[in-house]
Amino acid sequence: MVVLLGTSVFNPAVAQSDQGGSAQTQSGVHISKNVQLGGSLYELVFDPDTRQVLVADAGGRDQGAQSYLYRLDAATLEVVERIALNQQVHGLALDQQRDVLYMVDTRGGTLTALDAKSGKTLKTLTLVSDADREGDQRPPQPRLAAVDEDSNLIYVTGVADQGVVWVVNGDDMTLANTFKNVGSRPAGLALDTEHQRIYVTLLGENRVAAIDTDSGEVVKTFDLEIEGAINVVFDSRHQHLLVTGQKSGELEVLDAETGKSLHRVSTGEGALDVGLDEDAGRLYVTNRGAGTVSVLDAESLEVIATFETGPRPNSIAIDPGSHDVFVTNRASREAPDDERGNSVTLIKP
Repeated sequence: MVVLLGTSVFNPAVAQSDQGGSAQTQSGVHISKNVQLGGSLYELVFDPDTRQVLVADAGGRDQGAQSYLYRLDAATLEVVERIALNQQVHGLALDQQRDVLYMVDTRGGTLTALDAKSGKTLKTLTLVSDADREGDQRPPQPRLAAVDEDSNLIYVTGVADQGVVWVVNGDDMTLANTFKNVGSRPAGLALDTEHQRIYVTLLGENRVAAIDTDSGEVVKTFDLEIEGAINVVFDSRHQHLLVTGQKSGELEVLDAETGKSLHRVSTGEGALDVGLDEDAGRLYVTNRGAGTVSVLDAESLEVIATFETGPRPNSIAIDPGSHDVFVTNRASREAPDDERGNSVTLIKP
């Protein structure tokens, strides 16, 4: 079912630089608008072909809550479509080459392929079966997905004390492999297709595991100085790993080959997601506990601006052409009626 909607726009929160500046920073980066969608927003992706932002709405914490996929016009954040889904969707990954959107249902334990153009569901793969849920040990919960477009493989982290990474064949949506013994509570995920590696944050160990995608073996693990390692981005230009630490509210930069810690910077309480705009030379970090998004110079790693976007900034998507940045903000339990909750913020360069 597809429902066409209107939307409401309210004034964006005032941004502050390190010197307490206004919504327009000296760097020119500023909040353009913020649109409240409602529901329970999680990840989002930018689709360059349609110039739309695709947003996952899990509907709520209840098992039977109605989940939606929003299509937003990237320039205006107006709702183009709201597609009702059969699964509760939390994570998103887009295969631009094949126009396929992959949707992760963390609670339901599934991965669904959706035609990114028509919104038609192509196939759903069950990663966690009812049999897996039996017994004393909690089964892995799928969290993040990443697409290797060259091989048409989708990697999905499975969070558990004995975590896994699932490998899904995009041709027929079948399970191609399961990487086991990767470590405790694998959460974040980044691809280095040139060197056939994936990097996974191990939340239970506060480390990063480097996994060979051919063998599925952990070839290296890197200890971290930050605390609560959660998400990771691979910077191919500098061969660096950018890792957020939820507990310490920091971003750490590692050499991707040696694991040497190169830099740490405080961004804000509950640092969660990190986005890299290589051509613009900027990094963006959502600070979930602080209710802010930090903007960093990608070379100096200095914080050049901090924006109050909403109560629980969650995920980041970037348009590499315009350098626009999109952020989901989740409602807090303390203020469920906050008009900035479950909204999308547009940050312009």
